[in-house]
Amino acid sequence: MRVDSTATRATHTRTSEVLAFIQLEIERYYSVFKSEARGFDRKSPKYNDETVRNSIRELRNLNNDLSSYTDAFPDTDELPPTEMLCTSTFYHEGVQRTKRCLLAYHVHRIEKLKELYWSFGGVLQPIIGDSALRDRLAPHEIDFLREYHAMVMDYKSDFVDVLDISAGIARPPKDLHVQVMVIRECGAIHTELGTIDFQKGQRYLVRRVDVEHLIVQGYLEEV
Repeated sequence: MRVDSTATRATHTRTSEVLAFIQLEIERYYSVFKSEARGFDRKSPKYNDETVRNSIRELRNLNNDLSSYTDAFPDTDELPPTEMLCTSTFYHEGVQRTKRCLLAYHVHRIEKLKELYWSFGGVLQPIIGDSALRDRLAPHEIDFLREYHAMVMDYKSDFVDVLDISAGIARPPKDLHVQVMVIRECGAIHTELGTIDFQKGQRYLVRRVDVEHLIVQGYLEEV
């Protein structure tokens, strides 16, 4: 049994349009990746919600079109017609390509979010408290950061009295205490040994574990 030639031509036209659309989406994602390659900051592109929604909608359309097309052929033990195999392959590749683009886009942003998180020394507040930065994130990305931060805190909790195991180890500390100078206002910091009111331009001798994140964020400078 063969489908009507008019329907077949319409299907091929639809397939061509779909593949052209997918190609445009790939190019768009590539431009997003390229613009975010240097890191995630206030100038990075916002979460591309419109493109993501359009791509998900197109995935559903592709699956529906593929089902409608294959249902037009009888279910037999014979080898399907060549035109059916070719057209079905086009649809399948279109679905897989769009899925890979979506997955790559989200994995890329997640990795950039984790890099941003650690650039602030494993502190969440400077990210979600910055309105310019927060506006560039999707709600589910903020949820991811909160859950990621909670896991980091849970991981650190067993060792917090001894060592900050999330601190960088590019230069292992020689002493448990460090002398720092305040170069940016950061206010009072609460530690296990009490409250330290850091004043700009002043020097302090403090436990490294208490101020490591402030050094990373640029509030304090080791002297």
